[in-house]
Amino acid sequence: SEKGHTEKTKQMRQLLRDYVLILANTGMRHGTEAMNLKWRDITFVKKGDERFLQLTVDGKRGRRILIARHQTEHYLERLYKRQKHLAKYASLDKLLEKKINEPVFRLASGEVTKNLAGTFRILMKESGLDKDRETKYKRSLYSLRHTYAHEVLMKERMDVYTLAKQMGTSVKMIELHYGHLNPALKADVIAGKRYVKKEEVK
Repeated sequence: SEKGHTEKTKQMRQLLRDYVLILANTGMRHGTEAMNLKWRDITFVKKGDERFLQLTVDGKRGRRILIARHQTEHYLERLYKRQKHLAKYASLDKLLEKKINEPVFRLASGEVTKNLAGTFRILMKESGLDKDRETKYKRSLYSLRHTYAHEVLMKERMDVYTLAKQMGTSVKMIELHYGHLNPALKADVIAGKRYVKKEEVK
């Protein structure tokens, strides 16, 4: 029915929104890594007074642990709250403590979908964002890994070794893809701290 179709489209777009945001804030791969992610694979780890969201994913090079950017917690919260059968867990913290062996990325109906890439393509085309203005490359869900890498390299000053570990790839691959980044953009990091010359004692 038309109503059922509209409801499914709405659920797909809600799921896709959080899926895109989580990919862009973790650097994990679309597909196998993300779609195999279960609630039991997510936990909070503490360092000093701060806590961090840790995800364990199964990638091309086996299992690896990555740390999500802080805002990822809000997107996971939305995913969990849309799953009515998970409402018995009073909070995201309680849900993660229980180590539930269920996929994170599911429609509100509970259905697991394989159409996220198709829905993403349609939305990108409709909004005129399906191609990069300069390179003319088509954008895909895989592009979000590049978004993540650019953000953390340029704005958060993550070094290539940490980034390679986080993304489950080699330093060589990172340098191959991002070696073109203009050093002037990281001039403040490269130049280091400015020391004020002391007046010469007369």
